[in-house]
Amino acid sequence: MSFADYSQKAEDHQCMLVLVKQVGPHKSNLFHKIIDRICLVNHTLVPESKRHVWLRFKRVVRLENNAWGDFQAHRRVAGLMCVGKATTEIELASIYANFDTMKDGYKSTLFDSRCFVFGMTAETATESVSGEKPDVVYFPSFEESQTLEDCVNDFACSLFWVLESKRLERLNDRNDKLPLLIAPFERKDMVGIDTETRAFRRRVVGRMRKHLADLSLMAGLVQEAFSHYQVAFEILKNANDWLWMAATIEGMCAASVIMLYPSTLRKVNLPRNSSFTGGMSLKHDHVKINNKASTLPSNGLKEDMSDERQKICYPADDIVEKYKEAIMHYSKYKHAGIVEMEASIKATQVIIMQQKKLEAAEFLQNVVYINLNLSDSEKVERYSALSHLFSEIGFKRKASFFKRVAAMQCVSPNNPSPAWGHCHSMLLETLKGFRITLEPREFMSNKTNGWPDLQQRIMQELVFTARKMGKAEIAIRYMCFILHCLSDHLTTLEKRELAAMLESYTSKVPSPTDSISLDNGLLLPPVPFTKFPSLRSFKLVRLSPHLDPVHILVESPSCKSPVFKSPFIYSPLQSMNRNKKLPPTKVAFKWVAEEMCEVELKFYNPLPFELRVANLGFLAEGVEFDPTPAAIVLPAESGPHLVSIMGTPKKMGTLKITGYTTHVMGVKSNCRLPLIPSIKEPYYEVEVVPSLPRLKVTTSLPKAASTLSLKPETKKVSVASSVSLLEGESLSCQVTLSNTGKAPVETATLELMNLDSVPRDCFTWSEENIETQLPLATGGKLLFTIYIKASGDFLLKSAIQQDEMPETPTVSSYFNSPARSTPNRSVSTAFIEASKPSRIQDKVDSIVKTIEGMLKLTYSGGEGLKDCYYRETNILIKLHKRPSLMITNWTTIPATSPQQFYLVLDFLNGTCNEVHVQYGSNQSMILTHKQSKRIAILLDRFTITQPKPASPVTPKPGCVPVLQEQVKLDVLYAQQLAMLTNITWSIISFKRTGTVSVEHISLSDAMIDNIRLCPIQWSVTINEMQHEHQEDPLKVKVGEIVDLRVNLTNNMEELLDDLSIVVEPFQDQQNGVKLAHFDEHVACMGCNKVIDESLGAGLSLTHTCQYVFFQPGLFKFSMQCREKRPRFSSKDSPDALGTPQPERLSLQMPRISLPSKPVKTPKFKGKAQTSLTVWKYRPPIEVLVVGEG
Repeated sequence: MSFADYSQKAEDHQCMLVLVKQVGPHKSNLFHKIIDRICLVNHTLVPESKRHVWLRFKRVVRLENNAWGDFQAHRRVAGLMCVGKATTEIELASIYANFDTMKDGYKSTLFDSRCFVFGMTAETATESVSGEKPDVVYFPSFEESQTLEDCVNDFACSLFWVLESKRLERLNDRNDKLPLLIAPFERKDMVGIDTETRAFRRRVVGRMRKHLADLSLMAGLVQEAFSHYQVAFEILKNANDWLWMAATIEGMCAASVIMLYPSTLRKVNLPRNSSFTGGMSLKHDHVKINNKASTLPSNGLKEDMSDERQKICYPADDIVEKYKEAIMHYSKYKHAGIVEMEASIKATQVIIMQQKKLEAAEFLQNVVYINLNLSDSEKVERYSALSHLFSEIGFKRKASFFKRVAAMQCVSPNNPSPAWGHCHSMLLETLKGFRITLEPREFMSNKTNGWPDLQQRIMQELVFTARKMGKAEIAIRYMCFILHCLSDHLTTLEKRELAAMLESYTSKVPSPTDSISLDNGLLLPPVPFTKFPSLRSFKLVRLSPHLDPVHILVESPSCKSPVFKSPFIYSPLQSMNRNKKLPPTKVAFKWVAEEMCEVELKFYNPLPFELRVANLGFLAEGVEFDPTPAAIVLPAESGPHLVSIMGTPKKMGTLKITGYTTHVMGVKSNCRLPLIPSIKEPYYEVEVVPSLPRLKVTTSLPKAASTLSLKPETKKVSVASSVSLLEGESLSCQVTLSNTGKAPVETATLELMNLDSVPRDCFTWSEENIETQLPLATGGKLLFTIYIKASGDFLLKSAIQQDEMPETPTVSSYFNSPARSTPNRSVSTAFIEASKPSRIQDKVDSIVKTIEGMLKLTYSGGEGLKDCYYRETNILIKLHKRPSLMITNWTTIPATSPQQFYLVLDFLNGTCNEVHVQYGSNQSMILTHKQSKRIAILLDRFTITQPKPASPVTPKPGCVPVLQEQVKLDVLYAQQLAMLTNITWSIISFKRTGTVSVEHISLSDAMIDNIRLCPIQWSVTINEMQHEHQEDPLKVKVGEIVDLRVNLTNNMEELLDDLSIVVEPFQDQQNGVKLAHFDEHVACMGCNKVIDESLGAGLSLTHTCQYVFFQPGLFKFSMQCREKRPRFSSKDSPDALGTPQPERLSLQMPRISLPSKPVKTPKFKGKAQTSLTVWKYRPPIEVLVVGEG
C-alpha cells in the first residue's frame, strides 16, 4: 500500500467504502451542499433483513489502495457515486463518458454505482441522443432534489444485497475450489511455490475464512464475523501465515470494538471536509466519542452490559494486547508498514476511548518509528495525524512538536513548490501546545509561560513564514510580539537586531493598530508597546488654581443653574452631597472646554538603545477631543522621565481617558490603561465644563521675588507684584486684564480678601470703572487703577515707655520749670520747647513691615456663565512699608485761650534722607536722618458728646434687640484729631511725598480734658472785678476779704440735674502734695458749695462766698461743677458693653420682624449706681497773699 489513510478507525471495518466524485466542468462550490447531503446518509436499515448497513464516503481512493481489498475487504471501493450538472446534450454526454471511465477503473471491486445529474429530467434525457441510463438519477435542479437522500438509501440497500450475495457465495464454496487470496506485494513471492502442500492448503482456507469474516462484518453480522475470525486465526496460525494472522487479529479487535462500543457512540453526521481529508476527520470524529466515553468506566464499557456479549468478543482490556500482537506481526513485513501504521492509529483511538493515555502514547510512539518512504505531502498528513492524536490524549507539547514538523515538511528544500500559507497555518496551530497566546495581556499575565527558547524559535519561524508569504504587516505583528512579550529572554544583540528589522519593515509598510484577519479566520490581536517605554504613573493634571472653574450658585439672569432653595438655614442633604466620596476613577477637579489640558506620565526606557517616541497623545472617549501629539527621546536604560501630553476637549460632558498613544520603531500603539500593570485604574473620568473666558493679569508694578506661602489663597495668585513705600506715601498701580480665552467676559468683580490684616484705605479702586468696560470680547483688554497707600499708625510702640511720656502741663508745674524765671513766656511755650532727647533712634532702621494685599478677581462669561461657572484669580500686591516719620511721644496742653489747645508731637525721621515736614498753618521744619524734634499744632477745642444710655424698653412681639458695637470715646477724639490736622512730609531729592495721621494715638483722660470744649460757661468775679486768665497771680493782704462770685451758664441742650458747685482753696507744694481744708490759714464766710440744684438748658446759676487769708503765701482756688447720673452695674446693663469711662454712650436697638411667634424681650437687671461728671475751671485762680508790711 502506497498511501496511508489516517482517518481509519476500528469501526470502519464494518463500512463499505463509497467513492464520491464530481463530474463536469462546473464550479465545485455548487456541489458541496449536495455532497454534504449524501454524506449524511452513512447509515441505513435494510427493511427486508432488519440489518444495518454502514457506508464510508471518500472523495479520493487510489487504485493502489483498492488492490488491498482482498487483504481487508473494507479497503475496496464497493460503490461509486458521481455528481454532475447538465443542461445540454453535450454536457450530458460528457457526464456519461466520465462516469463510465470511473466505473471501468474500479470495476473489479464495485458492487454498484450511481450518477446524480442535476439540471435535466428523465424525460429530457430520454429525448437526447445519449438517452436515459438505468444507473443515473435525474433532478431538474439543485432546489428540486428532495428525494436525494432516498436515492442514497436505495443505493446503500443495493450495495447490501450484492454484499450479502457474495457472502453467501463464499460461505457455500467448497474448500478444494478456493482461490488463494494474496496481498499486492505477495504476488512476486508466489512464483515457484508448491500449491499441493498442507501448509499451502491451510493458508488458502484460512485466508478465505478471514475474507468471509470481513464480508460478514460489513453485512452487519458482527458475532458471526467474530466466530469466522477465530476459526481463520487458528488455521492461519498452524500455517505460520503471520501477515494474514495479524489481519485476522485486527478484524477480531474491530468486531470487539463494534460490540463493546455500539454504533450509538459513533458520529452519524460527518462534516464534508472530514470525510475526505485524512487527519482532519480524526479531530471531529473522536471529540464526540471522547465525550460519550467519559461516562464509561476505565475500560470504556457500560456497567449494564450482559455477560453473554463479553463472552463472544475480546474483553476491553485484551483489545490493546491483541492490537500489539497484530502490530508485531505486521512489523515482520516491510511492505506492510502502512498497514502497521494504520493499525497503530486504530489501536490508539480505541485506547483513547478507554481513557488510557499512557498506553496510547506508546502506540503513537511506535507510529513514529515506522520507517516509510513517503512524499512530502504524505509526511505532512502523517505528522498532522500524529499531532492530533497526541492532542487527544493531552500531550499538548508533543502534539505541537509534530504539528511543527508537519509545517516544516510543507516548505522542505526538496519541495519544488513550498506551501508557505499551509506552513503558516500549521505553525499557528502549534502555539497552544507551546503555551503561546497571541493576546499580549493574556500571555504576560500567565505566570507559567512555558519554554521561552521554544517560544522564541516558533515566533521567529512565524516571522520568516510571513515574510515568505509576502505579508509584511503580519511579520511586523509577530516581531512586535517577540520584542514586547519575550524581551526578558532576548540578549542585547537580539534586541538591537529585532528593533532594526522592525524599523526597516515599518518604513515600507505601515503597521495597523487593529486586529489582522488571516485567511483561516484567525484574528491577530494588536500588540501595543506598553513596555517601550514603560509607564510607571499616569496622572491627570489639574488646571492652574487661578484657571480652575468654580461653581457658584447665584441668582443672576445669566445663570440658568437652579439655586438650592430651602426654608431651613441648614439642611443635612447639603453636607451629605459635599462629603460624598468620589469613585477612584473620577478625579476631583474639572477641565474647561476649548482649553488645553494636561496629563503627566512617568516613563522608563528598559531597552539598551535610545528610544524615540513620536505621536505621543492620549486616548479619550465620551467627549470630542483634539489631542496634541508630542515627541520625546529617552536615553538607553534610563528613567524615570516626566512627560506631559496635551489635548483640548471640544465640548462639555464627561471625558473618559482610557490610555495613551505612541509611535515607537514605526509601530503605532494604542496603550490602554488596563494593559499596564503599574496603573490600578482602568480609566479616568473628568468633568468638562462649558467654555469660560481666560484673563491674563498684568500690573505696572515690578514682580515679587517670591510668593511662597502656606495660605491657601496664594495658590490662585496669577500675578504677584511688589512695591516699597514709606509710611504715609501713596502710589497708583495700573492693572491690565487681557482676555486670552474664547469666550467674552460678561461679569467681573474685585474684592479684598484679607480685610483684617490690611489697613482700611491701603488698597482702593473704582468698581464703576470696571463695570463700564464690560463685556470684554476675546482678545480685548480692560484697564483699571488700584490706589495703594502705605497707611499706618506712625507710632513707634516698642520705644514708648511710661517714663518718656510727658505729663500734661499744669499751672503748678510752672514753678519747677525753667519758664518760671522768665515772666514774659507762657507755661505752654515753655513745655513745647523743653523736648527730651530720644533714646530710640537706633531702633528705627529695623522697623520694616510687609503688608500683603490679596485681591480676588471673580469673572465669567459665555456658556460657562449660563451654568454658573466662574473663575477666581488672585492679585497679590506685597507692600513693604518702611518708616517715614515716627511719632515717639504725644500729648495735649492747654493754650492761652480756653477755646484752643496744643497737640504736641515728637517726630523721629525714620528715613535715610532729609525730610521736610509741613504742619499747622504754613509751619514747617526739616529733620535729618535719625533726628527727633517736637512740634505743637494749635487747634480749636471741640467736644464729642455721646448719647445717654438708652433705657431698657420692652420690644414689640416679634422683635429682638440688637446691640451695636460701641466705639470708645478716646478713639472718637483721635479720629477727629486726624481730620483737623494736616501733616505732610516730602523728600525733595527723590520727589516722594506723604501724609501723617494721628488717628491711632491713644488719649488719656487728661489729654481729652485739654481737647474737650467745656459745656459749662464760667464767669468768675473777684472783688467785683471780672477775672481774666492772667499770667501773674492776684495780690491781696493778710486779713483782706476776698469776695468770690461764680456764675455758671448751661450751654448744653439738656437739663443738668443733681448739680453741685464746689469752691475749694488749696496750696500746691510743688511736689505732688496739695494742702486743703486748713482753717488756720484761711476762713470761709458763707457756704463753699451748692448741692442738689437743677440747671435747665440756657439757664444760669450763681454762687457767692468770701474768704479771708490769715498768713501770706501762694494760694489757689479750685472750682468744680459736678453732676451725678444713675447707671447699671450688672452684666445685663447697657454700660456692661465694655465702656471704660463714665461717659454716656448711645444704645440703639433695631427691630427685626420675624414671621413666627414673638421673641422674649431681654430685661436689664442689676443694682443701680451713679456716675459722676466733673467740669473744672482752668487754670485755677492763683492768689498771692502778702503781709501788711
